[in-house]
Amino acid sequence: MPTYIPMGALNAQLVKIKNAQGDYSDDDLERDLRSYYPPSVLAEMLVSFYSKTPFVRDYRKLIGQALESYFLGNHHIAFSGLVGVVEGVVRSLEGSYDREGYFKKVLELRISDAITYVRENKVGSLKEIESVLWSFYDYISNSLYVDSSKYFFSDGANRNGVLHGAFTDDMHGRPLGFLKLVSCLDALTFIISITGRTDESSGNIAIWRRGANSDSQELERYYWFLIGVSGLRENLSFFKEGRSGW
Repeated sequence: MPTYIPMGALNAQLVKIKNAQGDYSDDDLERDLRSYYPPSVLAEMLVSFYSKTPFVRDYRKLIGQALESYFLGNHHIAFSGLVGVVEGVVRSLEGSYDREGYFKKVLELRISDAITYVRENKVGSLKEIESVLWSFYDYISNSLYVDSSKYFFSDGANRNGVLHGAFTDDMHGRPLGFLKLVSCLDALTFIISITGRTDESSGNIAIWRRGANSDSQELERYYWFLIGVSGLRENLSFFKEGRSGW
């Protein structure tokens, strides 16, 4: 789930899943994640967070292009583009820990440092932040980076299966997989930002959403345009289900 949503909203989501009594499907999760990540929010995240946060901003063009692919309905390409960003951001942190090549260990150390910072500086709710960050680590370790033969979710959102070519078209490419990666990117942005790093424009990188500005509103309008283009494409005979393998 997005790191920016209030704990009350997260608890409501958990109650919703619990009340479904095992009938909460990937379709339900995808619909809910889309409601948390409409064009307005993703535009704001790119403009105010991803493009300003150290290490993350080094991949802002890749992130921007992945978002364009997502809104155009090119979900296979969107996932393939963003999964490398998530890995790249973590690997950018390796030098801080002298753990080159130890992807999961570096992530574990960075999360531990962030939690220590939260505890010592009383940033937000320690219990809530700790729960969110370790859940993120669990997802990375036991889902996104698990061996592709052990990944059984319908979205195919598995780094090894996609990038190693083990998953064909029909085995991945749902919007759900991409939105899970966006949530990972949000968690990394939060982890890096929470230590109080600065930038030249605002003094401090935001760790909570601040709201739209003129740049993000302009980008949001562009995203809605891309959604319209994707709708036009789906009406072309070549792309209709059952034609040419689409």
